Amino acid sequence: MTHEEIEKDRSEGTSGPWRVGPVDDTVVIAPDGSEVAAIDGDYNEPDLWPVMEANARRIVACVNACAGFNTGQLENVLLFGDTLKQRFMVLSNLETELRCQRDGLLLALEYAIRQHQGLATVQGISMAIEAVKGTET
Repeated sequence: MTHEEIEKDRSEGTSGPWRVGPVDDTVVIAPDGSEVAAIDGDYNEPDLWPVMEANARRIVACVNACAGFNTGQLENVLLFGDTLKQRFMVLSNLETELRCQRDGLLLALEYAIRQHQGLATVQGISMAIEAVKGTET
């Protein structure tokens, strides 16, 4: 590893993508093959093995899904009592709202062109926008 990679890992943790160990599926492996984490549990209790394996898979999935976020950003999400799922839902709602606004503007421009074939000017487009705004209630 380069000095820069070591410094980054020191502040942000081992870079990914991580994977579950090929032999022991309760071990989490870094790209260089080193062990990043091992799920501890009672290996004498076979009923716990699936839970331990699921925990390892969950850690790997979370780390890999959060690639590109620094640790501080992820901690800030939790600081406000949110989860990433909640943040994505807010973004999804915002995206839906923006798409609706875009679609409304597109309709207004299409209306302007249809109604004012030879007059697709600022005034014509403004009239079309006002016509669409008047029907949005």
